[in-house]
Amino acid sequence: MTDGDIECLQRNLLEGTIKSDRMYQWLHPSGSSRMRQLSKPKRFHPAVAQHCEELVGKIGKIAQQVDKDIDVEVFVFEVMIPEVTIQILQKHEGFSRFWAEMSFAVECINI
Repeated sequence: MTDGDIECLQRNLLEGTIKSDRMYQWLHPSGSSRMRQLSKPKRFHPAVAQHCEELVGKIGKIAQQVDKDIDVEVFVFEVMIPEVTIQILQKHEGFSRFWAEMSFAVECINI
C-alpha cells in the first residue's frame, strides 16, 4: 500500500466513513476488554507478514502526522496494522472482509 492509501484509510477510520470494530474499541476504551482481546490479531497472513516491519514504519509515521495526542503505538498495533492488512488481503489476494478478518483469528483456513 502506498502512503496515500494508508493516509486515506486512517482518515476514513477516524471520520467513521469505514466502520471498524477495532476503531470503535480504540475510541471507547472503557468497553469490553474481552472484545478488545478477541479482536487483536493472533497471527498475520503470510502475504503480509513478510512486509510487516516496513508497514509498521510507514503507518507509524503517518499516524504521528495526523494527531499528536493519540497513543501512536497502541493506535498503530491495535487499529491500523490490522486494518491495513485487511485492505491488502482484499485488494491483492481477493479476500472478502470476513475472510480477511478470519485470517487473524484462526491457525488454518481451508477455503
